[in-house]
Amino acid sequence: AGQLFDLDLFEAAVENGVPGTGTHIGPEVNSEYLEGEHWATDDGRTIYFASNRPGGFGDISTTDIWVVTRDAAGTWGTPTVLPEPVNSSANELQPTLSPDGVWFYFTSDRSGPGAIWRIRTGPGGTFTGTPEIVVGPYAGEPSFTADGRLFFVHVEIDFTVSPADVYDADIYYVDPQ
Repeated sequence: AGQLFDLDLFEAAVENGVPGTGTHIGPEVNSEYLEGEHWATDDGRTIYFASNRPGGFGDISTTDIWVVTRDAAGTWGTPTVLPEPVNSSANELQPTLSPDGVWFYFTSDRSGPGAIWRIRTGPGGTFTGTPEIVVGPYAGEPSFTADGRLFFVHVEIDFTVSPADVYDADIYYVDPQ
């Protein structure tokens, strides 16, 4: 696909808290394009991931968030791109759900430098309302603890030098209200 590298999804069984050998989840999900920046449900049957594969809202220079599920026999289905307003012609990646399942979080650069956005989830994997910025700019990689603490990475950039230079990235958290 004219890319410098390939990025695929793997899975591994965890035994006594230690992950085993990773297994490529196969061509049903992985393509010649980038697949990564994923989040999986606790039962391992649904994966949300970022990909620059054709069929999204941008072109292959941008990523969109896709979802794929597997049946009880362990066979992965065909990935589908999440609809607007989750995806746009900009980059969307790093999906996650809040622990209560009410909010879908993701990182996007749709309004400038990367920021963490969220949108309310609806029945049957739908979304309601308009996405809103939660943390930004220069923030990403949202993840939650079971009790609702949001962790994220914030990048600091020095704009006094040319070209601008990343000079620090820290992990922050926000406690649930």
